[in-house]
Amino acid sequence: MAILSRLSRFVTRPGNLLALGSALTLALVIPGLAGCGSDQFTPANLPTPTSSNDETGLRAEEGSVPTIAVIIPREGLVDSTVWEQSARLLIPQSNALSDVTKSEKRGQGRAVRDAVMKGASAVILVAPDATEPDLATMVKDAREFTIASRGRPTPIILATKGLEGLGTEFPIVRFSPLEDSVRELVTAAVEDAKKAGYGDHPKAVILYNGPYDEEGHARVAAARQALNEAQVELLTDAAFEGYQAEAAEAVKKVVEAHPDLGVLISTDDQGARAAATIRDQMDKSQKRFAMGVIGPRKDLERLIEFNIIAGHLIRDNTILARQAILNAIKMANGEPVPPESLEINAPFIRASGPEREGFAPKIMSPSEEEEPEPRPGRSFLKGKK
Repeated sequence: MAILSRLSRFVTRPGNLLALGSALTLALVIPGLAGCGSDQFTPANLPTPTSSNDETGLRAEEGSVPTIAVIIPREGLVDSTVWEQSARLLIPQSNALSDVTKSEKRGQGRAVRDAVMKGASAVILVAPDATEPDLATMVKDAREFTIASRGRPTPIILATKGLEGLGTEFPIVRFSPLEDSVRELVTAAVEDAKKAGYGDHPKAVILYNGPYDEEGHARVAAARQALNEAQVELLTDAAFEGYQAEAAEAVKKVVEAHPDLGVLISTDDQGARAAATIRDQMDKSQKRFAMGVIGPRKDLERLIEFNIIAGHLIRDNTILARQAILNAIKMANGEPVPPESLEINAPFIRASGPEREGFAPKIMSPSEEEEPEPRPGRSFLKGKK
């Protein structure tokens, strides 16, 4: 009866009413659970419960192909395209099926419910929305529904961050905290600025691409904290919206207003490449600002290789997505997931030695290169020089 009560609340909660077909399926499941129907009945859209001799209670049926459902916010997540592409490419490579859903605002709970009702072997909920009413309860109810209907819980993994109200049965795949690694990055940039002759308290600026999501806010906040600890003269942030061309304009304004700028911390790859280009165009016989970069590995490796930047903190959501998918497939197959596979360390690479010649970054507008996917919540000015 306790299970029936939970299932009833799951179905009848306002805003959580099942579609007609799913409601009919659930109506058939409940009599079976109550002992009123055939014990052999299993609805077509849910996997057959595991046999009683399955010690884990989680392992997928022998010979079946698992389906990994990945739920991504349609708005508010800058790297939503990274998660979608990773899901569509990496899951099939692991001999599983991918089911990608773009959830609407405050629609994550319904998306989780729909995924388990369709028979997902595991669910990855990317960037849980803490403002969605009853999301934690709906996620719990979805898991309990699978226990009642299949005899085992469907793994539900949270990605990028956790959600208050959920216990350890909902693992979280996320990066390790930013503070320590950003402090290393800032320390490296300030050291290089002092070596270049900018004094003990160089002028510093944070360059960011906005508006941004929670990850973007965290990067800027951590950089600001580390720069304040380093006792630099912190200037007003340099903000831009778009790609390298827009970032270059923002950097030029800072350099023109503060020709003695000593440290620039870029919190994304577009800003990093633009700032490196502006720096390369400066008089190389004179001192030039030192750079620290937070961003993905791709396209920024050569800045480290040629010692153009002081350091690179690799914060790459393709790494996070890959680990979340790997864990989801393991859990769908009943394999244990150790705690160390949940928190991903963002590696910091310190450039060493003098700057090398032979590589100069180039500012490109989206029309001059392979056009990236638009990021949610941003308007881009294409082709601007």
